[in-house]
Amino acid sequence: EDLAAVTGEVVGGLLNATFGNVVEMLLCIASIRSGQLIITKCTLLGSILSNLLLVMGCSCLFGGIRYRTQHFTEDGAYVQVVMLLLSVLALSLPTGYAETMRQEDDHVQLAVLQMSRYISVLLLVAYGLYLYFQIVSHRDLFGSQDEEEGEAPDMGPRTAAVVLAGSTVLCALSTDYLIASIQGTIATWGLSQEFVGIILLPIIGNAAEHYTAITVALVDKMDLALG
Repeated sequence: EDLAAVTGEVVGGLLNATFGNVVEMLLCIASIRSGQLIITKCTLLGSILSNLLLVMGCSCLFGGIRYRTQHFTEDGAYVQVVMLLLSVLALSLPTGYAETMRQEDDHVQLAVLQMSRYISVLLLVAYGLYLYFQIVSHRDLFGSQDEEEGEAPDMGPRTAAVVLAGSTVLCALSTDYLIASIQGTIATWGLSQEFVGIILLPIIGNAAEHYTAITVALVDKMDLALG
């Protein structure tokens, strides 16, 4: 939020989305390295549901309690919806192909693997183009044109950047321990891997992003919260 006060709502929303999802990305990488692929898939699914329902819902709820009417940029929200639809369709293609061609293609697993790799590259390229569209070519579509001066940030931009980077490093160091403790937690509490991956890990991973989204919604910065 302190960086967003300097960079503006567009770049601030990008920073919030990027660093807010770093924890989940590190969790997925750690779970893949440890061979817990069910946890990886469930964490990705839970992350999508958590961002769409929990984070966005809480932001609208708490912001709506404080303000009777809140505003956001319609064109920017429309672009984000299109990107979400593109991502969902792209992620659904390998699963749909595997289920449809399971009885017809003896090499369906290899085809799904290759398709998944190509789609992951295309999604990464699409995200890069989206960043260019958002930050460079059509910046006016995202964020309010007449941003009002709010409260002075608690930290300067350099201090905020250092704190953000340091927190990311600490999260990276702790993810391996978190993943290693999952099996013991499942055995002790009697939980399923699906519950841990879809519910617990996304809530933990989204904690920072969740808090930031609610905080900015409480000061009527909905473009930053939705970003």
